[in-house]
Amino acid sequence: MHLKQGFATRNYFNSNICGDALWLVLKSLRLCFLFCIASGFLLFTLQRPQAAELDPVVSRAVAHEMLQRLAAGDRKRAIARALEIIPGRPDEHFMETHQDLWSALWRAITAKMVFVDTEQRVLSSVSPDGSRMIVVRGEFPAREASMDFSQSVPVMLFDTASGEMVMDPIPAEVADKPNTLRAFAPSFSPDSKYVAVDLTPSQSVLILDAKTGERIREINVGSPGTSAALGFSPDSRLFAVDTPGELLVFDVLTGSRAFNWRMEPTAVQMTGTRYSHKSQRSMGWTPDNRVLVGETVDWVASRIFAVDQSGSHPFLEDANLQVQLAMSHPESNVVVLAGLEKTLVVGADGNTLCELPGRNFIDIPRFTRNGKALSFPRLLGGLGIPALTVDVTDLAGNTLEPIPEDFGPFGNYVIAADGSITGFAAASSPVTYAGDDVPADAGLYDVAIEEIGAPPVAYNEAVQPQDTILLKSKEFARAAREKLRSGDSRNAAVMAMKGLPADPEEEDFERFGEAALMLFRASAARTLQVDAKGWGTYVVGPDGRNAVVVVLGAGNFSVYAAHFTFGNDSRIVEILHPSVSSEAFERGSYFSPGGDLLLMSPRPGDRLSVFDGRNGTFIRDLFIPDPKISDIVPMNTATAGFSPDGALVAAQNGNRVFLFDPRSGEVWQQYDLSRQAGDGWVGIAGWGKDGELYFTRTLDKKVDKILVLKNGGISDFTVPETDADSPVALGADLRVSSVTSNMILTDQQTGMLYRHDGKRVRVVHSLMPGLIVRKGTAAAFFDWSAGVGKELKVFDFEGNALVPVPEDYVLPDSVLYDLSGQAMGWGLGGHARDWSGQDLPNGRGLYLKIWNALDAGTRQEIDAERIAAR
Repeated sequence: MHLKQGFATRNYFNSNICGDALWLVLKSLRLCFLFCIASGFLLFTLQRPQAAELDPVVSRAVAHEMLQRLAAGDRKRAIARALEIIPGRPDEHFMETHQDLWSALWRAITAKMVFVDTEQRVLSSVSPDGSRMIVVRGEFPAREASMDFSQSVPVMLFDTASGEMVMDPIPAEVADKPNTLRAFAPSFSPDSKYVAVDLTPSQSVLILDAKTGERIREINVGSPGTSAALGFSPDSRLFAVDTPGELLVFDVLTGSRAFNWRMEPTAVQMTGTRYSHKSQRSMGWTPDNRVLVGETVDWVASRIFAVDQSGSHPFLEDANLQVQLAMSHPESNVVVLAGLEKTLVVGADGNTLCELPGRNFIDIPRFTRNGKALSFPRLLGGLGIPALTVDVTDLAGNTLEPIPEDFGPFGNYVIAADGSITGFAAASSPVTYAGDDVPADAGLYDVAIEEIGAPPVAYNEAVQPQDTILLKSKEFARAAREKLRSGDSRNAAVMAMKGLPADPEEEDFERFGEAALMLFRASAARTLQVDAKGWGTYVVGPDGRNAVVVVLGAGNFSVYAAHFTFGNDSRIVEILHPSVSSEAFERGSYFSPGGDLLLMSPRPGDRLSVFDGRNGTFIRDLFIPDPKISDIVPMNTATAGFSPDGALVAAQNGNRVFLFDPRSGEVWQQYDLSRQAGDGWVGIAGWGKDGELYFTRTLDKKVDKILVLKNGGISDFTVPETDADSPVALGADLRVSSVTSNMILTDQQTGMLYRHDGKRVRVVHSLMPGLIVRKGTAAAFFDWSAGVGKELKVFDFEGNALVPVPEDYVLPDSVLYDLSGQAMGWGLGGHARDWSGQDLPNGRGLYLKIWNALDAGTRQEIDAERIAAR
């Protein structure tokens, strides 16, 4: 406007009689005026906050906000939020100083997300070029056990750019026969031309054109039983399927069989108290298009060989690895064998290049940096986009500093209608979209501007001074959660205290609620780190002072006990039995209501063992009369633990139930379940509030009854509704509160809430199983896409949603970790009494208790970095 007014002034005075002389004066004044404007603009630019003036703590907090918006499926708002605080096209210094912000922006731009109108959990796979996402169902509803797939999620193929489906969904019934699409099956070819899904129970594989969804062919496996697709070869020419007893490899273009390999039959035997399971199974592809087959004993591969048209060839001797997945990449001449205890990087010639730490069944690594590095996610502890971190190594095992591209393979999600994440890309496609086409340098800023289609909000209007302290507090709360989810509860409390002002008043705990919540969670959580690898269970005693650990490693169990003092483990000891090896215990462990006794389950199932719950000392065995020991099933005796008053222990061996006096070892009562089992199978579940026992009966692959043993008689309690939301037998688990008799029936994907009178009140879809909290009056489920203080969905047993309270987080936060901070397992709760932080103060009282216990150096660190002094 000022420049236009200047030109208007010139036109006006040209028309006056003052003539050229006056015009020259005015022209000089105009030039002076323009110079002043330019100088002022330059001064404003120089004074505008630059990279060094943006507080890194604030930028990290904004990065976390962005990831929370991304987790809700709102990419546009996530990108716009970053541009609000980036002062123009950034330089190298800005990107280096604010790495978290820059990484969050890259992740928001590269994320591939589609929306589906379902509450069911789904699985997906993304093509390596990022243009397509295929979605299949990820749950196993009870209807499917009866061959009814009418409620199953169909297969959907999406264009990731538009979010639209590029073909009509393949219905659950294909070719007029009852077929649905098997979970963990969708996979794209490395060249992004094809996509495959398993069809079950027809035992066939459907190959689709990845661009159009057109069916290319259906390959008939022709083998009864369970089959599993191994996916496409690295050159996209072949497709392999692992069937019972035989490996089948097909030509993708012609559908003809390229070659096959007969497996040795599975053998199971028992020597003494130890089971031996010997088998052969396919694992994945080598870079030169051979299929790896492992000889396993107790599911641990002792020898691995490679199979092709010419037969089998030695590949890796003495592997000693429980392989979860074998992965190769077209740009790398290696095979990655991902296992629980270790991960091996092996050359195409079978030479081991390096050994890396193992990972659990969720944290499977992916290739990154165009196949030249491996990115290991930490998903199990974080369970969400905002909390995701990665560990990165090159193929020689050298640790690399993570860069934005290392998050690329994990940025592909399916969003439900309510804005929550309902599915993610499965590990069935080792080669997937990793964002290689998006720049990570300053060019990312240009892509972001183009993405949102409008200039960002002015920087100096984006972060108001009064918001800075709150943003910093939120960031410290998030950092506290990161520490807690790696097993470091002490430093989690330190981070939380940095998010509070010095000597906080009660109103500060409300204003800085996230930091206050994390202070309680860090104090109440009984996290534990053990020097072990694998997977296990972890049960905390009712007073929060003791815990028991059972770790599965290389097919064997190791047992530990821990003692806590104010949230920190002070000692870890091995639990010793006079005649049973510590490696011979199963994972069912229970503390008595008073915490003085600990019940454990040794193999082969001829007894239960009672230990002192305070120090792990052996007390006595509870021997099963005339035990029924199977040569096939590893766990022969199940237990529901202690009765609510601690006077009895319930155990089931075969179709018999025994009630023991744990203090004398005598059998108090015995019941027979044969009539109730009929043609099915009855399994013990848990105690109710009045000393009654609950059981599930499985028939035709689904839980069809819940039974109750009460007043000396066994009767039907309730019949689960066999609708689309009901779980099947595989993985089904009934969790009963021995305080209220309320219960959760879960199959690890859905949770059905039942009142103490047997009425079902709600179905909750959740990736993780539900936990009974609030002394049996509520159930908590992980909301794995939420931020600090929003990770749980809590419901009462009338079906009403509740606002989570700090005590609800104690069980979910009490997790077992290895020394690297990798989550290994957690307790399930539902005992007569569960630790919930009930003895801890809250608010200012908790703050002072922790503050007074800190050393002077830690106090100085907190005061130097905290959000504000009083």
